[in-house]
Amino acid sequence: MGNIYDINGKVIIQEETLEDLLPDRLLIWHDEFDQPTIDLTKWKNVYGDYRGYNWNSEDIMRNISSGKGMSFWTAKDYPKEYTDFSGAYICTNNLFEFRYGRIEAKIRFPSATPHHTTFWTLGACDDVISTGEDTRYDESKGVKFPSCGEIDIAEYDNGTVGARMHWDSNGFDHDNGYASGGNVASLTSTPSDWHIYACEWTESSIKFYVDGVLKGTWDTSNATVNGWNPFKIPHYLVLDCISALSGTINWDIAKTDVKWVRVYAPVGVTEYIKETAISIPATASISVGQRYYLDQTFTPANPSDMTLKWESYNPDIATCYGGMVIGVSAGTAIIKVTTRHNCVAFCKVTVS
Repeated sequence: MGNIYDINGKVIIQEETLEDLLPDRLLIWHDEFDQPTIDLTKWKNVYGDYRGYNWNSEDIMRNISSGKGMSFWTAKDYPKEYTDFSGAYICTNNLFEFRYGRIEAKIRFPSATPHHTTFWTLGACDDVISTGEDTRYDESKGVKFPSCGEIDIAEYDNGTVGARMHWDSNGFDHDNGYASGGNVASLTSTPSDWHIYACEWTESSIKFYVDGVLKGTWDTSNATVNGWNPFKIPHYLVLDCISALSGTINWDIAKTDVKWVRVYAPVGVTEYIKETAISIPATASISVGQRYYLDQTFTPANPSDMTLKWESYNPDIATCYGGMVIGVSAGTAIIKVTTRHNCVAFCKVTVS
């Protein structure tokens, strides 16, 4: 057993004070949902209409409650032209991003069958755009979904729970829906009971567990397309619920309960690792409308927190979201990336 750290690597609590902790693993991020409201230093709410669903566009806490664990729900109470349902979608985009390790959550899914809720990760280069407290999807920016990579650690739909992987078989510059991937393993026959859902993510594989029992293994090399692999870049956490992917809706509210969410360092890592430097390509040349991804190299290679802030000093020339540079007009732009602990790197982008 070890310690729990804040974003600066300072010990804030002894692991022994928490239940269900894994022995001999370093806990680098967690939320026990023990506050009266969602901790907005750990989670962001994604607003707005997206792929036929409405996620909390009026009130950040509209479909979420917290205290002794968290509950979030889909409700039949938000009439729109194309949907009658609202749902909750919270994520750690721009707040906590990481690569490799063990991700766990203790979850009880709803008894309502035509309901969909997921504990998952997305590549931090994706098209979730954050401006202050406003976080929305914008498919014209970032690496398009699902090219950014999706790890469904526990996906409940229509009475079943599965572990699934999604990416795009065309690489990072396409949006063909779920062009690749699919079910890795069925997880449990009792989704409305409490279970601990987990995945062990390494450079070569992702293993899925329920209550410590291995349910399936997936080879990350499956997703390498033209040198791009979205499961070898930093990801962030997501909890969300929508009405259903299949089935007839015959209920008003379907609720999912989450006791806690935790991220452990990879096996063998026993101390919190701070980054001391980051590098990206020093120069890049692209054309107007072209998209170019700036690969990042951390020193050390796998710090405990890989959260990055991207800025363009000349957004009329080139924009940058999650490392994806897009040429806007002819000229030169400087792109800056900043790590959690204020290491910086620059790229000079020439757009023609």
